[in-house]
Amino acid sequence: MASCQKSIFLGRLTTFTDSNISPTSLIFSSKMSSRTLRSSSSSNAISTKTQPKTEEAPLIPVTKGPVIRMTSNMADKAQNDHSMWPSTSKFESIWGNVLGERVNKSTIAAIREGMKIENKVTCGCRPGQDCSTNPACRCFQTASRLREHFGSDILTRGKPVKTVDTMYWDRPMFACSGSCGCKGQCNLNALQDICEDPAKKFKITRTDGKGFCVYSARVIKKGSPVLEFSGEITDYLAIKSNADIEQYSIMLYNNETKLCDFFSKEENLSSKYKKILWSAYRSKAWINPLNRGNCARFFSHGCKANMELGRVFQGGFSPADMKIVLFAKEIIKPGTELTFNYGPSYKEIFLGNKCLCEACKKEAVKKLENAVKRILKNSRDPSEPPSKKKSVKKLDGKENVR
Repeated sequence: MASCQKSIFLGRLTTFTDSNISPTSLIFSSKMSSRTLRSSSSSNAISTKTQPKTEEAPLIPVTKGPVIRMTSNMADKAQNDHSMWPSTSKFESIWGNVLGERVNKSTIAAIREGMKIENKVTCGCRPGQDCSTNPACRCFQTASRLREHFGSDILTRGKPVKTVDTMYWDRPMFACSGSCGCKGQCNLNALQDICEDPAKKFKITRTDGKGFCVYSARVIKKGSPVLEFSGEITDYLAIKSNADIEQYSIMLYNNETKLCDFFSKEENLSSKYKKILWSAYRSKAWINPLNRGNCARFFSHGCKANMELGRVFQGGFSPADMKIVLFAKEIIKPGTELTFNYGPSYKEIFLGNKCLCEACKKEAVKKLENAVKRILKNSRDPSEPPSKKKSVKKLDGKENVR
């Protein structure tokens, strides 16, 4: 991601430590209400304030997210009690994105217009039909046009995506959805796999200095989607209002001129809707997972990360249809920490020279080893007398020291 021209902010300070203290655990859950930030049937539930509903914004239905066990493994056992956990560890688990309190008018207009049936992009294929090989499928046609315009992959179930550090901004993809005739259960919806048993796929653990991190509990194939990064769609004012929001949020879009050019060529979109989309995508929006989101909010920064960010449209082209999805850059083995590169701006502003991701840790160890080697090479045993230098005369008359 270092070659991206636009920066993406997310996360918290990443440091490294080891600890073998027995963990205490807490299970986070949520309710369907779009007003409630957090609630849980668990006796260990931690409540947060109720978020007032944005009156002018259209309602994006909130879907209850999975229950995932979180553990704390701090050396100071008192810190393992959930009452001592940081406030940023408490959130409402949801699937997909919802609308935040602060959203610019152009984004709201695009979401509202995109909810109309005539502006949805879905197919009429039959259940059991393979949309990924059906040239008559509207979703396959849309994915193919994105490939022609951007060089994007056609996101096909079971086929690896080519992960490059520019794919987030430059290679949007398209997938069938539950609103399609195929019910989103075809091979043109590789995202259906990330919805299966997330509580069994990931482990969330907190350790000294490092905070909460996510580890894979299964083998993840190279090029496959790992998880969607879910949260609240929000604007610049919300990002700047809170330092935690700024660190945890990812920019969803930013003056997308090439995407707007693609919309202008889409014959199935009305002129009115195109103008509304242009206005929205020429502005900026972020996904803020601080209060509502999923465990992707705990993915760590890695300078040489094992995941790459991508954007996938599903069901249409409004900001509510755009998803941030993480793809595996390599085969990820069980027990491996899941990481992606937060971007050069994040590292410069929030980490400086203190980045202790796995790659930086290895580099620091290597530098230390090289420094020790240089010191040992230039040092001598004080019990040994200094070497005597003898001089001889060469035939040319010049002195040669040996």
